Amino acid sequence: MMQTIVVGIGLSVMLAGCATRKEGRQEWHGDWSQIAGPFATLISTEANWKDLRNRMFGGLEGAPVPPPVDFEREMVLVISEGDFGPCRGIIPDGVWEEADRLLVRVRHLHTLFSSTDGSPFESVTTPSKSRLQRPYGLIVLARVEAKPVVVEVNQQTCRESPPIWKERHRLTLAQDPARELDAVPR
Repeated sequence: MMQTIVVGIGLSVMLAGCATRKEGRQEWHGDWSQIAGPFATLISTEANWKDLRNRMFGGLEGAPVPPPVDFEREMVLVISEGDFGPCRGIIPDGVWEEADRLLVRVRHLHTLFSSTDGSPFESVTTPSKSRLQRPYGLIVLARVEAKPVVVEVNQQTCRESPPIWKERHRLTLAQDPARELDAVPR
């Protein structure tokens, strides 16, 4: 199946015929975690999943309570922006398995603010102490051992315009699961 993805005005990229669209098994997103720094990682064990959730949400009211993940067949992609501007979370926009990678496209659920005096909208990515948020996305994917997971983010800043995809992360499952949380700031 050939898929065309529009990446700019008059420009498109064909995903190779060997790309297969996958469905994300489950996902959770939100605007606050206890970790202030940005990170991305793949989680492949129940122990690491529990530890990471505790570090991100331990004691927070309204924290996500995900159902069990089958780590024999699945893994969890965790993306967090750390201290960030107004954003309600990070969600998957599509997952494709290709011959040499698993491509995950994500988008941010930006929040726009405007003043009551008619001044223009604030930039959606400018952090403000009064509107500081820490958006995250937790995405359950089919487990892939030998392929990197490539995360692309839509860089388009104009509303109602075609997406502009840019690689943000390239992750592989750690050979030693004890190293999976090394990328997570303390």
